[in-house]
Amino acid sequence: MTYLEKALKNGDAHLLAEGKTEQINYVAIKRTERYTDPEEKVRAEYWAELIDRYGYEPKRIGVEVTVPDRTPNDIADLVIFHDDKQTRPYAVIECKRDDITDSEFDQAVEQACGNGTWAKLRANFVGVVAGQTRRFLDFSPRYGVLEREANIVADLPRQYGKPEEFRFRKGTQDDISRVNKDVLISTIKKCHQTLWGGGRLSPPEAFGELCKIIFVKISDEQANRRNGEPYEFQIKTHEPNSKLAERIRSIYEVQQRREPDVFTDTIKIDAATLRTIVSHIEGINLSKTDLDTKGVAFETFMDGFFKGHFGQYFTPREIIDFMVQMMQPQNHERVLDPSCGSGGFLLHALNYVREEANDYHDNPTDLYKHWHDFAKDLLFGIEVNEEIARVAKMNMIIHDDGHTNVISADALQHLDRIRERTGNNEFKEKSFDLILTNPPFGARVSLSEQPYLENYELGNQTNKTGRKRPRKNQRTEILFIERIWHFLKPGTGRAAVIIPDGILTNSSLQEVRDFLLAHFQISAIVSLPQTTFAHFGAAVKASIVFLRRRADNEKLNNDETIFMALPELIGYDATGREIVNQLPEVVRQYEAFARNSRPLPAEFFISGEKPQCFAVRYSKVKDRLDPHFYHPRFEKLLDTLRQGPHEILGNITEICSQKWKPEEHPEEVFRYIEINSVSRDTGEVSFSEVLTKEAPSRAQIIVEKDDIIVSLTRPHHGSIALIDDDLDGCIVSTGFAVLRYIKDPTLSRLYLCSVLRSQLCLNQMLQRSSGGNYPAITTDQLMQILIPIPSPNRQKEIVKELSRRRAKVRCLREEAAKEWEAAKAQFEEQLLSGEVS
Repeated sequence: MTYLEKALKNGDAHLLAEGKTEQINYVAIKRTERYTDPEEKVRAEYWAELIDRYGYEPKRIGVEVTVPDRTPNDIADLVIFHDDKQTRPYAVIECKRDDITDSEFDQAVEQACGNGTWAKLRANFVGVVAGQTRRFLDFSPRYGVLEREANIVADLPRQYGKPEEFRFRKGTQDDISRVNKDVLISTIKKCHQTLWGGGRLSPPEAFGELCKIIFVKISDEQANRRNGEPYEFQIKTHEPNSKLAERIRSIYEVQQRREPDVFTDTIKIDAATLRTIVSHIEGINLSKTDLDTKGVAFETFMDGFFKGHFGQYFTPREIIDFMVQMMQPQNHERVLDPSCGSGGFLLHALNYVREEANDYHDNPTDLYKHWHDFAKDLLFGIEVNEEIARVAKMNMIIHDDGHTNVISADALQHLDRIRERTGNNEFKEKSFDLILTNPPFGARVSLSEQPYLENYELGNQTNKTGRKRPRKNQRTEILFIERIWHFLKPGTGRAAVIIPDGILTNSSLQEVRDFLLAHFQISAIVSLPQTTFAHFGAAVKASIVFLRRRADNEKLNNDETIFMALPELIGYDATGREIVNQLPEVVRQYEAFARNSRPLPAEFFISGEKPQCFAVRYSKVKDRLDPHFYHPRFEKLLDTLRQGPHEILGNITEICSQKWKPEEHPEEVFRYIEINSVSRDTGEVSFSEVLTKEAPSRAQIIVEKDDIIVSLTRPHHGSIALIDDDLDGCIVSTGFAVLRYIKDPTLSRLYLCSVLRSQLCLNQMLQRSSGGNYPAITTDQLMQILIPIPSPNRQKEIVKELSRRRAKVRCLREEAAKEWEAAKAQFEEQLLSGEVS
């Protein structure tokens, strides 16, 4: 029960609802204020604390007290008086909302000091309360009205007594306490704002200093002290900033010697800033605040910090939690993240095991041992960036150990080198049960810089004679796939890995997919929405692949099945705003699939608001692995097409790439067709006239009469057309595939163009497209779509009917245009004649 709840229960205050406005009535002084004001809520809570904790009489606490004869007139939020008539002030207190900035807090201190030292309202003590952050000043006669440091006291005295030396003591009613998620998030944000100070430190430096201070705070909480003894990490009465800073730094240095790999340098912030940070967090017990609260609070904070600075080191907690729930780590398993960033996967694995302990143990000692031994001995992380590795270690300390097995190293280098460099012999091949990771995307490992590249199977390429030779470079995400295979135990080792969709779709990366299929059993692939990493400054389209390393002699089994899912809602949108999360439902559907271990029945397919889940046999896996490609609606479409006469497009026609040479016509004007020049509805084509010297680089291909042009970008939109006499010789964008040669003389070009524009073919193009906001199809994939081929006579009938309907539509449009022009003309005549008045 909060202090205010107690006051309400005791009748010292009442909450009143008047329309939409909630008010609070301070009974003893017969005063009512608007409770919906955030500052009023802070004041009401502290007012109640003054009664219950400090022992002041309600009738001696003034609310909204006017400062007499002060120009301009000022009002004090709370004034504690010596007497019932409220004539002799004892303490003047300003109350501010919890999220004010340091400069706003300092302004509140000056306001309180001005009010509290005014001759007509001279008080013994002045204070400012802003949520967890508080400051109290002693203005007894020995201190001047301008003193702001030497007169700081730990807390407001109880019942007009002397200030205590310390405010917080272990095992007493003044002990530090656990807090809820919102309070902790707010407090951490305030700490970072203080450290960052509008540019005082860079965001990474500010975060590093915050980690050091939290390290000191937790160390002090866990220090061996008797009940009643004060904590060291707090503000002491009449202690200068320099002495407080000296005390905090001495704790840090002791712990630094015990943990030399966590922090390698000193606390760098000045004494005044350090005092402000201490005032923010001195009353919070981080050690006793539950793991989930700490996890949400610190990850919410790091969300904002890493975005735009170290986004590549941070994976959203919804995604991490989903991967952990899918893999269900056990407390006897060795768990690794070879690119651990801030340690999110390790912490969620620890949390999963910690919650699982409650299902196995009633005895507190056994319960603690269940998860703590796992944290200490079986959680491992590798992070290439030393600063971020320290963040991960700090994160592990905050969440109760496991940090000793987080190392800073390049996870792709020789494992012997990793062990030599770090002195940790635990990072061995074939030694881990579970890997959870989001490896870095986009970077490349160069052979000239990292000779270890040639030791990777995927670091080499096979030439036409079958001989292998080292690549000049390879993408990091590809090498991480092979490194994960190195680390996992054969036959049983499992992994959940986030990879860019290009690995699943690009024809140039087929060898990587072949490696995956040969070396792993793929148990599930979950395609993530395009916006998954947008909030963190990355636009990559990615999927999560769930793997098991095959035994050394294990062969691929075509009867195996892959669970696939296409969730559209994952708990947050591109801006970070909370939305529905379909991922827990994907977990439930995967568990149902895993129990059966066979293809899912038709009714298993889910549509509507729920995620779309289905299964695919290995025997049906072709040259791609993305769930989008294997969506059941596409399979159903293809099964229907295969029942009639059909042919793949590549067997019917060929692509022409007759290039235009603009340098031969430097001063000419050419007719140019872009993708948006083709009407999606009718296939009609317009063009623009462009000077050759102003030609865009994509204007390259010459088209002739009877060519069929097909847009390769968003092909399912239907920007497809047949080139007629008027467009012969136009130049088209390289965003088109130009179909010129028809191998079957009986096949009507008009029919082929019409069928390509049909939903049957557009859906196939959609199936074979890849990419995020602008999906595109390669020419190789385009040539694989199925074309229904009726008899020549039937083709003529279809074309004739389409032409008749098109002509009718054109006439109707012309009539509609004339009708509209007539309506406008009539309206204008009415305006001129005054008929509309």
